[in-house]
Amino acid sequence: MSNIPNDLWTEEGYQTVNGIPHFYRIVGKGEPFVFLHGGPGMWHAELVPFFLEFARKYQAIFYDQRGNGKSLMPQIDETNFNTAWLVADLEALRQA
Repeated sequence: MSNIPNDLWTEEGYQTVNGIPHFYRIVGKGEPFVFLHGGPGMWHAELVPFFLEFARKYQAIFYDQRGNGKSLMPQIDETNFNTAWLVADLEALRQA
């Protein structure tokens, strides 16, 4: 992401949890904070610019929830896209 200053440590990639590859981006170092985008239909990149100063003191962790942004889901239906799955994904990502 080009709007992140070069002096801020950044990592990005995919972490598969509950069978779904979730895209994540970590900006900064320090005590970690996870940021959740709204949605459905939103993604992490909409939040990053607002938290760059925050990331100078803390580790800002962003991820795209299943079926949003760069995260994948083969087919969205009521069995795999609901609040219970979103919470389970967040907990699995937190542990990873």
